Amino acid sequence: MSWVTEKKAKEAIEKQRNYGVTGNYKKRFQFTLEQEQWIAPGYGYNNKIKGVLDCGLFRTNSVTNTQTWSIEMRDLEFDWNPRALPESYFLFAYPYRMDVEIDKSGKITKGSTWINYAEGWRKKYKDEIFRRMSNPERADTFYHSFCGNPNHTLAVKLLKNNPLLIAFGNVIALNYKLNNEPEPKGEFGERYSSDLIKTDYFGEDIPLPLKTTWLEKETGDEKMEEWIRLGGLQKEKYPEEDFRRMLRQVTGIFNLEVPVHVDFSEFYRLSQPWKGFRQILCCGAHTQTLIKDVWIKNEDLEMNEDEKGVVYG
Repeated sequence: MSWVTEKKAKEAIEKQRNYGVTGNYKKRFQFTLEQEQWIAPGYGYNNKIKGVLDCGLFRTNSVTNTQTWSIEMRDLEFDWNPRALPESYFLFAYPYRMDVEIDKSGKITKGSTWINYAEGWRKKYKDEIFRRMSNPERADTFYHSFCGNPNHTLAVKLLKNNPLLIAFGNVIALNYKLNNEPEPKGEFGERYSSDLIKTDYFGEDIPLPLKTTWLEKETGDEKMEEWIRLGGLQKEKYPEEDFRRMLRQVTGIFNLEVPVHVDFSEFYRLSQPWKGFRQILCCGAHTQTLIKDVWIKNEDLEMNEDEKGVVYG
């Protein structure tokens, strides 16, 4: 290979590294997401997905207290094990490339696609949907539910429950809190408490409400911060009757006791490279709910900044 050809090849690779996203500050993450659920007497799934998240921060609005990111999720690798749910892959892949606005509470307020990806998504994945789903009626219903939705509306809805975007939202909310409403450390190092509602966690319209506490870990490095977020069930907001009804339908067990045990934690290592705003270097999240002999659900996320994944300008 001549040096000219080699130079062009390197330029093409570098261009590909930042494919799609825009902004003066860009990052690339490698991520792994694992989800597992089992409900008696025998329903369960086990999903594992790996991929790349490219993102670019191109607008910070101090008046509306929002950040706007361009994002792209790609190079997705799905573990097609016997208990994998095909829908999980397709739902995760569907938003693909978008601009999203996230407010000071960490919520996505609006978003728009860069391209009419819904049409491309349908062409690319239709055959895969029907191949992976053994029930043709189930596959057909799933496929047509996407055909009947505007691509940006459905994509934004899916992103609001995407663990990667939730992590970004958490850091934006943490930034706003610390920059505008700082609280002194408590006796055990806690900085502030906040509610967390995991929507549709126990099924459609049945959330998991948590009360959480943020703790800061001393690092000795002025350019880096580490935060731990711990939480537990917020019993007064826990929709026990709805959950009981759902489990009764699935298990066929009546008079079911549903004392839910929750294990929740998040970890964030942050830097401050963009106008004083903390940004993710790496993070991890774990949520588990358990009812003995009836229910178990796990979700684990690991996200790490790519070694050469930060670009300025």
